[in-house]
Amino acid sequence: MRLSALLSAARPRLPPGYRHGMWPPDSMAARLRNPPGQRRRKVFVEPITKDDWKVFKGDTVQVLAGKDAGKQGTVTQVVQARNWVVVEGLNTVRLEQGGLEEGGTWQGTRGQRCPLARTDGPKDTSKEDALAKTYGPSLKTFEEEVMDAMGIVETRRAKKSYWY
Repeated sequence: MRLSALLSAARPRLPPGYRHGMWPPDSMAARLRNPPGQRRRKVFVEPITKDDWKVFKGDTVQVLAGKDAGKQGTVTQVVQARNWVVVEGLNTVRLEQGGLEEGGTWQGTRGQRCPLARTDGPKDTSKEDALAKTYGPSLKTFEEEVMDAMGIVETRRAKKSYWY
């Protein structure tokens, strides 16, 4: 079976007329807002294609329009089906032409990732530590591996048992 078929089968199929919100589709809050058999007004939003979508969770963005214009924040949630981006500490805004701009003090065009927005902090893992091989497979049980690591030598013998 092809990998694409397996991945598409794992994705949940959303019912027709499903209205996206701030909750995952399989959560109780989403089920309460999308009960079966209820028809809701359609929301006409043309989704941005995946190739043109350039804002991701964790990016630093600056709001260009609306009451929060000029404020900067970190993207905490992205709903691509509705063109929504949730910015930490600000109201939900729609990503439209010129709606958000990335970068801290750096002014870029919409859709460019800011290379200066991401800096390593004191709690980030270094590249060498992330790529270091720390696990060696073995045929021992978990208990045997722990005993070897702690230097415990097992001298007891298991008693024979007979099952009928």
